[in-house]
Amino acid sequence: MKTTRQLTEQLYLLAAVVIWGSAPVATSALSSSFSSSWLFFWRLVPTASAFVLLYIFRSILQGRIVTPARGDVGWVRTAAYSIFGGVGYNLFISLALASTSASSVGIVLTTEPVWIVLIFAWSKKAMPSKRLIVSLVVAILASTIPLFGGVAVKGHVVTVIGIAFATFAAISWALFTAFSDRWRIPAFDKSAQMAIYSAPVALIAPLIFNGTHPKSILLANFGEIIVVSLGSNLIAMIFWIKGVASGGANLAALYLYLQPIATVFLSSVLLHQPVTLLTILSLVLVIGSVVNSSLG
Repeated sequence: MKTTRQLTEQLYLLAAVVIWGSAPVATSALSSSFSSSWLFFWRLVPTASAFVLLYIFRSILQGRIVTPARGDVGWVRTAAYSIFGGVGYNLFISLALASTSASSVGIVLTTEPVWIVLIFAWSKKAMPSKRLIVSLVVAILASTIPLFGGVAVKGHVVTVIGIAFATFAAISWALFTAFSDRWRIPAFDKSAQMAIYSAPVALIAPLIFNGTHPKSILLANFGEIIVVSLGSNLIAMIFWIKGVASGGANLAALYLYLQPIATVFLSSVLLHQPVTLLTILSLVLVIGSVVNSSLG
């Protein structure tokens, strides 16, 4: 019998991966009304605003100015890590989802753990194992399988460029993870810094690229914006931290495999994007390659 605490920690982890899995779906839905520069804006600016308000609230409660912990690295490196993870990841995701199905992007993002292991091996000047190389090759090839199905999304076919942008997003997050490995600050503060440092870039992106947007934001758009910003970068992060703290990293890692499944399922139900046998095959092979790379 599972204890109440065990059930609670598993619910935290499940909620986190479902929110993360739904983020590509919500972003894809927004892409029908907003250009990629505005998608980038909505993924970061509301989150950064929420973090700022939270730190102001904490400052009022504690009677002193409270800011995100910086750790033992300098401001320049802190900003570089934060912008790389925030801007690089969210920008490439926005570009990918402007032209590619949410399910395809979700599958490609599943390759992140393989890229992380590979980059860690290179950072330690160690030769990647044959198992890891095979896993990476299989993951990359498998993530392109939906292309051969000719899946039409929003009037245009899933493209190689969209898959490439999603791959760049996965690599960006892997590089951020590797570079910030010794950045010893709480995960909450790390998320806050990523959003706050990246927000100015996201704020001016629609102005620079003259992004298109509707004259008014629909009620449904508010829900989608909450999912891609506050839901993905704040609420899910808090749930994840709580789940990992009580259940451990090994249990949390297993739940990550549910993320692409949630994306594929929700994209089919909410966006009516087709889930073909090729999509399922791609998903199985990518998850299999991630599991294989984690074995050694």
